Amino acid sequence: YSGRLPEDIKGSSIPEMPSPMFKAGVNCIGCHYKDEAENGGFSGHTQKASEQACLKCHGEKFKATWNHVKEDVRGSLKKLAAKIEAAKGELAESARPEGELKKARQALARALRLVQFLGVAHGEHNIYLASIIMREADRSLGETGRALDFEFADISADPLISGSYCATQC
Repeated sequence: YSGRLPEDIKGSSIPEMPSPMFKAGVNCIGCHYKDEAENGGFSGHTQKASEQACLKCHGEKFKATWNHVKEDVRGSLKKLAAKIEAAKGELAESARPEGELKKARQALARALRLVQFLGVAHGEHNIYLASIIMREADRSLGETGRALDFEFADISADPLISGSYCATQC
């Protein structure tokens, strides 16, 4: 992943950050080289990522790393999604002044867009950028809570959201 972000995702707190693999000159086919047996009836050639790609370059010490990274991203996104749903519910029930509701809606919309982007972009392509984007989504949800005068569940200790992920991977 080159680190290029859609214009509506960019922000002062989200840098353009190419993944270490991209910076090392590894292109898509470096990981996506396994033929996809089932392509949903679409024509063309589909390549699927495989753990074997990690092992062929990094050796056995990277066994299961790819699956762990995908599971970590999925787990953190699930926590953010739960917080988004709670924010939607609180927003729907809130009797706060319109100005505060507008701030809450805008912050919630930003968080939702960031989480949707990571779901589509597959955060495991660039785990470090994914961590920054998740932290920004959680920050936006905090803004939503402040505008609604409501305290949502604190998920800031999650390694990907806290920014401590590298320490758990390295």
